Amino acid sequence: MRKKLQLGPWAWLAIGMVVVCFWHIHMIDRNMPQNRNDLLPRWVGIRAAMRGEDPYSAGALREMQTAYYGRPLTAAESGIEPQGFYHPAYAVIVLGPFALLPWSAARLLFLVIAPLMLAAGFWFWARELKGSTQVAWIATCLTLASWPMMWALRLQQPTLLTAAFVFIAYAMIVRGRDIPAGILLAASTIKPQLVGVLILWLFLWAVLQRRYRLLASFVCAMAALLIPTEILVPDWFPRWIHSVAAYPHNGNTAFPLILGLGHSPGQLLTVALVSMSAFFVWKLRSVGAQSPLFGFAFSLLLAVALCVTPTKLSMVYNQVLLAPAAVILACWNPKGYVLGVTRCMALLPFVWGFMSVLIAVAGETIWGPSEIWIGLPFKNLLLPAVASVALLIRLGSCLRLPDFFCNRWNHLEEIPDHADVGDLEDRGLGVLIDGHNSP
Repeated sequence: MRKKLQLGPWAWLAIGMVVVCFWHIHMIDRNMPQNRNDLLPRWVGIRAAMRGEDPYSAGALREMQTAYYGRPLTAAESGIEPQGFYHPAYAVIVLGPFALLPWSAARLLFLVIAPLMLAAGFWFWARELKGSTQVAWIATCLTLASWPMMWALRLQQPTLLTAAFVFIAYAMIVRGRDIPAGILLAASTIKPQLVGVLILWLFLWAVLQRRYRLLASFVCAMAALLIPTEILVPDWFPRWIHSVAAYPHNGNTAFPLILGLGHSPGQLLTVALVSMSAFFVWKLRSVGAQSPLFGFAFSLLLAVALCVTPTKLSMVYNQVLLAPAAVILACWNPKGYVLGVTRCMALLPFVWGFMSVLIAVAGETIWGPSEIWIGLPFKNLLLPAVASVALLIRLGSCLRLPDFFCNRWNHLEEIPDHADVGDLEDRGLGVLIDGHNSP
């Protein structure tokens, strides 16, 4: 009988990692002003919209730059990120409660609400997928102690709210509570680049599963966001598209594989990864919400979204969306040496995310301050691609990849919702299909 994991040691490990992360953030803050805070430009832009001004205008941009940099940027500083309002205008509604408060109170409110929401959301996600409260607590503790999470808190990144909305929405969908799930998914689109592909797939899935309440809830929630937004910021959509189109150039960003491997190899591998992922999730379009394969598809789409989102080293906070992939890979018990090595190789970048912070703090403590130690925890650009590939291999091992290419996935909808993933690996789809005669 497998020995049960004890929560105590993992909790102490998480607390230790939080302390180490905070110390590394203290190292960074010695050369980084406190007003370098990602929530601050959004707060300024939303307050401008509430005054009847255009958050995408040059005047609002100067106000945001003054709050963030202490002064407006000049034309000669084109290489510096302009800190414009890059969200769709209905973020004014979703993030509006923060803008109603003074900055000091808004900042404190975010520091309290964001980690609590994300912890609750991810706990529910892990609990629904793995069916184990203990695994959910361990996964949540480690996620809260991870460097992407700690860095997101330092910057007060709205990505934390997007991740919380998505994680809770998954749990609601699994439990059949489609109305709150649709509302949460609509709220998550304040960062459409992170959830767009997931929501498109969920639309198809909801139609095939006849989950019309999920669709109606999402559409109604979006309407509730868009109608008042159009009153506050008329004709905002073209200006938002213009600001988003300029962001990769102004922000010096690119796709992770392009930054890590170069332009041509990165483009080629990104296209290959997206194509294979699209192929897999298309075949998973008919799985039931309570099937583990639904959670796999959910996690894969979040990982692939990061692969096609322009990024840079400081945007490591988006990797908090890879926490579901980490849980799936960590709980994988592969059959065979090759898959075992694959699992270990896939988990190495996640482990590096923790180890790099420890090495950075130890390095500065022993050898003194250096840019090498400051930047070390940020150098994990390929993690989204590694997680995506590992999830694809995980799906292939679960569903017997050779059978897949023999068109034996036609009866994928026959997989029981509560089927155990390890059982699927042992038996393959053949056992589930044998009782069905093809016409």
